[in-house]
Amino acid sequence: MLWNTTCCNVFTTFLLDKESSEEWTLRHGCSVTLAVALKQAPERLLTDEWTDAIISTLIKYLTADRVPIVLSGVRATVQFLRYNLKESDNLPQPLLAAFAKCLNHGSNEVKHLVAQSCQWVCRDPTRPTPQLMRALVPQLVNGTKEKNSMVRASSESALVTLLKLRGAPNNVLQECLGVLDAGAREALEDVHARVLRRVALQPQPKEEEDLDDLFSGPTAPPCK
Repeated sequence: MLWNTTCCNVFTTFLLDKESSEEWTLRHGCSVTLAVALKQAPERLLTDEWTDAIISTLIKYLTADRVPIVLSGVRATVQFLRYNLKESDNLPQPLLAAFAKCLNHGSNEVKHLVAQSCQWVCRDPTRPTPQLMRALVPQLVNGTKEKNSMVRASSESALVTLLKLRGAPNNVLQECLGVLDAGAREALEDVHARVLRRVALQPQPKEEEDLDDLFSGPTAPPCK
Protein backbone atom coordinates (compact mmCIF):
# COMPACT_ATOMS: atom_id res chain seq x y z
CA MET A 1 0.00 0.00 0.00
CA LEU A 2 1.37 3.41 -0.97
CA TRP A 3 1.73 5.46 2.19
CA ASN A 4 2.84 9.05 1.75
CA THR A 5 1.89 12.45 3.12
CA THR A 6 -1.22 12.60 0.96
CA CYS A 7 -2.42 9.21 2.23
CA CYS A 8 -1.84 10.31 5.80
CA ASN A 9 -3.83 13.50 5.27
CA VAL A 10 -6.72 11.60 3.67
CA PHE A 11 -6.71 9.09 6.51
CA THR A 12 -6.82 11.63 9.31
CA THR A 13 -9.21 14.02 7.56
CA PHE A 14 -11.81 11.66 6.14
CA LEU A 15 -11.68 8.35 8.01
CA LEU A 16 -11.21 9.08 11.70
CA ASP A 17 -13.82 10.06 14.27
CA LYS A 18 -16.70 10.58 11.83
CA GLU A 19 -19.66 12.46 13.24
CA SER A 20 -22.98 10.64 13.47
CA SER A 21 -24.70 13.70 11.99
CA GLU A 22 -23.04 13.13 8.62
CA GLU A 23 -24.81 11.32 5.79
CA TRP A 24 -24.89 7.64 6.72
CA THR A 25 -23.75 6.47 3.29
CA LEU A 26 -20.62 8.60 3.69
CA ARG A 27 -19.97 7.10 7.12
CA HIS A 28 -20.52 3.65 5.66
CA GLY A 29 -17.97 4.26 2.94
CA CYS A 30 -15.48 5.50 5.50
CA SER A 31 -16.08 2.46 7.70
CA VAL A 32 -15.44 0.11 4.78
CA THR A 33 -12.26 1.98 3.87
CA LEU A 34 -10.99 1.88 7.45
CA ALA A 35 -11.59 -1.88 7.60
CA VAL A 36 -9.57 -2.38 4.42
CA ALA A 37 -6.79 -0.11 5.67
CA LEU A 38 -6.54 -1.99 8.99
CA LYS A 39 -6.44 -5.27 7.10
CA GLN A 40 -3.75 -4.18 4.64
CA ALA A 41 -1.46 -2.03 6.78
CA PRO A 42 -2.23 -2.23 10.53
CA GLU A 43 1.39 -1.59 11.45
CA ARG A 44 1.26 1.78 9.67
CA LEU A 45 -2.03 2.87 11.21
CA LEU A 46 -1.83 1.64 14.79
CA THR A 47 0.79 4.10 15.95
CA ASP A 48 0.93 6.26 19.05
CA GLU A 49 -0.33 9.15 16.93
CA TRP A 50 -3.49 7.49 15.62
CA THR A 51 -4.46 4.53 17.80
CA ASP A 52 -6.69 6.46 20.21
CA ALA A 53 -8.55 8.15 17.34
CA ILE A 54 -8.97 4.81 15.57
CA ILE A 55 -10.43 3.24 18.73
CA SER A 56 -12.86 6.14 19.13
CA THR A 57 -13.93 5.85 15.49
CA LEU A 58 -14.42 2.08 15.71
CA ILE A 59 -16.63 2.44 18.78
CA LYS A 60 -18.79 4.95 16.90
CA TYR A 61 -19.18 2.49 14.04
CA LEU A 62 -20.03 -0.41 16.37
CA THR A 63 -22.74 1.67 18.04
CA ALA A 64 -24.10 3.27 14.85
CA ASP A 65 -27.81 3.22 14.06
CA ARG A 66 -27.29 1.76 10.57
CA VAL A 67 -26.62 -1.96 10.20
CA PRO A 68 -24.21 -1.64 7.21
CA ILE A 69 -22.02 0.71 9.27
CA VAL A 70 -22.04 -1.69 12.23
CA LEU A 71 -21.08 -4.59 9.96
CA SER A 72 -18.12 -2.67 8.56
CA GLY A 73 -17.23 -1.57 12.08
CA VAL A 74 -17.15 -5.20 13.18
CA ARG A 75 -14.84 -6.14 10.32
CA ALA A 76 -12.55 -3.21 11.08
CA THR A 77 -12.53 -3.99 14.80
CA VAL A 78 -11.64 -7.63 14.17
CA GLN A 79 -8.60 -6.56 12.16
CA PHE A 80 -7.63 -4.23 15.01
CA LEU A 81 -8.04 -6.97 17.64
CA ARG A 82 -6.21 -9.60 15.60
CA TYR A 83 -3.21 -7.33 15.12
CA ASN A 84 -3.14 -6.21 18.75
CA LEU A 85 -3.35 -9.77 20.08
CA LYS A 86 -0.14 -10.50 18.19
CA GLU A 87 1.57 -7.49 19.73
CA SER A 88 0.15 -7.38 23.28
CA ASP A 89 -2.13 -9.19 25.73
CA ASN A 90 -3.77 -5.92 26.74
CA LEU A 91 -6.68 -4.86 24.53
CA PRO A 92 -8.50 -1.51 24.84
CA GLN A 93 -11.40 -2.38 27.14
CA PRO A 94 -13.94 0.18 25.78
CA LEU A 95 -13.49 -1.19 22.25
CA LEU A 96 -13.64 -4.81 23.38
CA ALA A 97 -16.82 -4.10 25.37
CA ALA A 98 -18.49 -2.38 22.40
CA PHE A 99 -17.54 -5.29 20.14
CA ALA A 100 -18.93 -7.86 22.60
CA LYS A 101 -22.19 -5.92 22.97
CA CYS A 102 -22.79 -6.35 19.25
CA LEU A 103 -23.64 -9.97 20.07
CA ASN A 104 -26.84 -8.51 21.54
CA HIS A 105 -27.58 -6.37 18.48
CA GLY A 106 -31.10 -6.26 17.07
CA SER A 107 -29.85 -7.55 13.71
CA ASN A 108 -29.20 -11.27 13.33
CA GLU A 109 -26.76 -10.43 10.55
CA VAL A 110 -24.65 -8.43 12.99
CA LYS A 111 -24.79 -11.13 15.67
CA HIS A 112 -23.82 -13.81 13.16
CA LEU A 113 -20.89 -11.76 11.89
CA VAL A 114 -19.60 -11.04 15.40
CA ALA A 115 -19.78 -14.71 16.42
CA GLN A 116 -17.98 -15.75 13.23
CA SER A 117 -15.42 -13.03 13.85
CA CYS A 118 -14.79 -14.27 17.40
CA GLN A 119 -14.05 -17.70 15.97
CA TRP A 120 -11.65 -16.23 13.42
CA VAL A 121 -9.82 -14.09 15.99
CA CYS A 122 -9.46 -16.92 18.53
CA ARG A 123 -8.47 -19.73 16.19
CA ASP A 124 -4.72 -19.25 16.75
CA PRO A 125 -3.13 -21.82 19.06
CA THR A 126 -2.28 -19.17 21.64
CA ARG A 127 -4.48 -19.27 24.73
CA PRO A 128 -7.15 -16.57 25.03
CA THR A 129 -6.43 -13.94 27.64
CA PRO A 130 -8.63 -13.55 30.75
CA GLN A 131 -9.70 -10.15 29.39
CA LEU A 132 -10.90 -11.74 26.16
CA MET A 133 -12.71 -14.53 28.02
CA ARG A 134 -14.56 -12.17 30.35
CA ALA A 135 -15.70 -9.98 27.46
CA LEU A 136 -16.72 -12.57 24.87
CA VAL A 137 -17.68 -15.82 26.59
CA PRO A 138 -20.83 -14.62 28.43
CA GLN A 139 -22.12 -12.97 25.25
CA LEU A 140 -21.39 -16.05 23.16
CA VAL A 141 -23.14 -18.25 25.73
CA ASN A 142 -26.20 -16.05 25.30
CA GLY A 143 -25.81 -16.50 21.55
CA THR A 144 -26.20 -20.27 21.91
CA LYS A 145 -29.77 -19.62 23.08
CA GLU A 146 -30.75 -17.49 20.08
CA LYS A 147 -33.76 -18.52 17.99
CA ASN A 148 -31.91 -17.85 14.75
CA SER A 149 -30.09 -21.06 13.79
CA MET A 150 -27.16 -19.30 12.10
CA VAL A 151 -26.46 -17.12 15.12
CA ARG A 152 -26.82 -20.08 17.45
CA ALA A 153 -24.51 -22.34 15.45
CA SER A 154 -21.84 -19.67 14.97
CA SER A 155 -21.89 -18.87 18.71
CA GLU A 156 -21.44 -22.55 19.56
CA SER A 157 -18.54 -22.89 17.11
CA ALA A 158 -16.91 -19.71 18.43
CA LEU A 159 -17.02 -21.04 22.00
CA VAL A 160 -15.50 -24.35 20.94
CA THR A 161 -12.68 -22.49 19.20
CA LEU A 162 -12.11 -19.91 21.94
CA LEU A 163 -12.07 -22.54 24.71
CA LYS A 164 -9.85 -24.92 22.66
CA LEU A 165 -12.29 -27.80 23.13
CA ARG A 166 -10.97 -29.68 20.09
CA GLY A 167 -7.63 -31.41 19.91
CA ALA A 168 -5.27 -32.21 22.76
CA PRO A 169 -6.64 -31.95 26.31
CA ASN A 170 -6.03 -28.61 27.98
CA ASN A 171 -7.34 -26.54 30.88
CA VAL A 172 -8.57 -23.48 28.96
CA LEU A 173 -12.17 -24.19 29.94
CA GLN A 174 -11.21 -24.38 33.61
CA GLU A 175 -9.20 -21.17 33.32
CA CYS A 176 -12.22 -19.46 31.78
CA LEU A 177 -14.55 -20.70 34.51
CA GLY A 178 -12.10 -19.27 37.01
CA VAL A 179 -12.27 -15.71 35.64
CA LEU A 180 -16.06 -15.49 35.19
CA ASP A 181 -18.53 -14.37 37.83
CA ALA A 182 -20.89 -16.91 39.38
CA GLY A 183 -23.80 -16.40 36.99
CA ALA A 184 -21.68 -16.51 33.83
CA ARG A 185 -19.77 -19.51 35.15
CA GLU A 186 -22.95 -21.48 35.76
CA ALA A 187 -24.30 -20.60 32.31
CA LEU A 188 -21.08 -21.73 30.63
CA GLU A 189 -21.03 -25.02 32.53
CA ASP A 190 -24.60 -25.65 31.45
CA VAL A 191 -24.03 -24.94 27.75
CA HIS A 192 -20.81 -26.96 27.81
CA ALA A 193 -22.62 -30.00 29.19
CA ARG A 194 -25.62 -29.65 26.87
CA VAL A 195 -24.09 -28.48 23.60
CA LEU A 196 -20.37 -27.77 23.38
CA ARG A 197 -19.16 -31.30 24.08
CA ARG A 198 -21.21 -32.52 21.14
CA VAL A 199 -20.07 -29.70 18.84
CA ALA A 200 -16.43 -30.33 19.76
CA LEU A 201 -16.74 -33.93 18.53
CA GLN A 202 -17.84 -32.81 15.09
CA PRO A 203 -15.24 -32.45 12.29
CA GLN A 204 -13.18 -29.28 12.35
CA PRO A 205 -14.71 -26.79 9.88
CA LYS A 206 -12.51 -25.42 7.14
CA GLU A 207 -10.53 -22.46 8.44
CA GLU A 208 -10.49 -19.47 6.13
CA GLU A 209 -7.28 -17.47 5.97
CA ASP A 210 -9.17 -14.28 5.14
CA LEU A 211 -12.01 -13.05 7.34
CA ASP A 212 -13.93 -11.84 4.28
CA ASP A 213 -14.00 -15.40 2.91
CA LEU A 214 -16.26 -16.40 5.81
CA PHE A 215 -19.04 -14.23 4.45
CA SER A 216 -18.55 -14.33 0.69
CA GLY A 217 -19.19 -18.01 0.03
CA PRO A 218 -22.36 -19.24 -1.71
CA THR A 219 -23.29 -21.55 1.17
CA ALA A 220 -23.89 -18.80 3.71
CA PRO A 221 -27.61 -17.94 3.69
CA PRO A 222 -28.76 -14.55 4.90
CA CYS A 223 -29.92 -14.26 8.50
CA LYS A 224 -33.54 -13.28 8.80
